[in-house]
Amino acid sequence: MPTKIKNKKEGNMRIVTVSVPEALLETIHRLLGVEGIYPSRSELIRCAVRELLLKELKRLKREAQQQEDAKPAKPKKKKKKENDK
Repeated sequence: MPTKIKNKKEGNMRIVTVSVPEALLETIHRLLGVEGIYPSRSELIRCAVRELLLKELKRLKREAQQQEDAKPAKPKKKKKKENDK
């Protein structure tokens, strides 16, 4: 079971082990440190995962809306007049 870590900004977190190709890891390292964009590998990976999840959720929402829009409109029921009984 992953180890739990307390983070003030994001609440409880768990440690997860991930295998990453060497070329991808080299690119990650270029974005780290004093001159990089991210302070740590963990922060970079959290940001990447967060962005991917937001992107995928938007895509799923858009697809669901497109499916809803593609459904044929239900015919409106005619109201019966009192004389038509």
